[in-house]
Amino acid sequence: MDRNKITGYVAAGLGCAAVTFGICWYTMDYSRRDIIELGEKMSVVNECEKVMTEADYPFSDNSPIESAINGYVSGLASDKFTYYTESSDDAVKEMTAYVNTSGTAEASGFQVDIAEDGNILIKDVTEGLAADKQGLKKGDVITAVDGVSVSEAKYENIANKLLGKKDTKVNITIRRGDEEHDIEFVRDHMYKNLIENEKKQGIGILRIKSIDQFIGGQFDQSVKALEGCNKIVIDLRNNPGGDGDVSMDWAARLCGQAQVTKYYYTGKKEELSLEGRKDFEGKKIVILVNENTASAAEIMAANLAQNLDAKTVGTKTFGKGVFQNYADLSNGGQLCYVAGSFTVGDWECWQGVGITPDVEVPMDASLIGTNDDIQLKKAMELLD
Repeated sequence: MDRNKITGYVAAGLGCAAVTFGICWYTMDYSRRDIIELGEKMSVVNECEKVMTEADYPFSDNSPIESAINGYVSGLASDKFTYYTESSDDAVKEMTAYVNTSGTAEASGFQVDIAEDGNILIKDVTEGLAADKQGLKKGDVITAVDGVSVSEAKYENIANKLLGKKDTKVNITIRRGDEEHDIEFVRDHMYKNLIENEKKQGIGILRIKSIDQFIGGQFDQSVKALEGCNKIVIDLRNNPGGDGDVSMDWAARLCGQAQVTKYYYTGKKEELSLEGRKDFEGKKIVILVNENTASAAEIMAANLAQNLDAKTVGTKTFGKGVFQNYADLSNGGQLCYVAGSFTVGDWECWQGVGITPDVEVPMDASLIGTNDDIQLKKAMELLD
């Protein structure tokens, strides 16, 4: 990094930190902060920069502004779920992550991001895979997908159109430098099933590995496949969560209803509820959880356990019982902060504690799906 830019970065970082400080103070209800003392202490940043520069220190290429503000916000926060980011577009980030972790992107060998002009940037291409063989290059910009302008349709609404089944085709317009040309791209695909179903010894097993609106089709197919089963194991082990609204939607689909009560730090109380189809009503259910069952997966487990009168088996869950809000900042960045806690039904908030299963069966998570999966064996035993 150019040493001449350091002072500018530091000054900008201090300014952004001051703005962020003000917003954090207001939003997170910190009642006493001494601005004068803060300014005096921030001068230490200049001293550190000077010492490192004189020592010809090899500075990193990371953004010192984002790191500085995030460090400050982390110091203010009493939890690990509050953070600052320079990007404020969650829809863009969600779509980027969805595309880049898809079976199409992994098998075809490409990664995407949003370009500065709002189009689709090819961020990386893996040598020898479909994208490389068909002429895509790192740095290419996709301006249209199947004749639809990316900038007009918006990146977050169209980037997923690049995905599809193996050997299917998508027409894309590529801009490389000052030239544009069309490619009929033939997709490769590696199927990634994040929701699975199985029938074993007359018992249906529904494995839910993630909770996301983009895999709703997999959820529907698996639930339908288990229609004839009167005994079902719902496996939420190693599920890190995802979309809380989708979690409630899926729970309501299975048991007829789902609810969450939010308690804001401001004193506001918000009760959320959904009604659904009751696909698993009247069936005997056991829910598997472990220490990696978190967030939206915990919400789903709590709703299913209470509304289906189901037993839980495994180990204590991760324990995230708080929810976050987002504040757009004046510099285009975003503050994600914890706004309160929540409960499900008549269960107490499990933040930092986790949900203790009805039947505790300690087991290393690496044994899931093997012949030594004693948690699954216990669940099936309870259903006999």
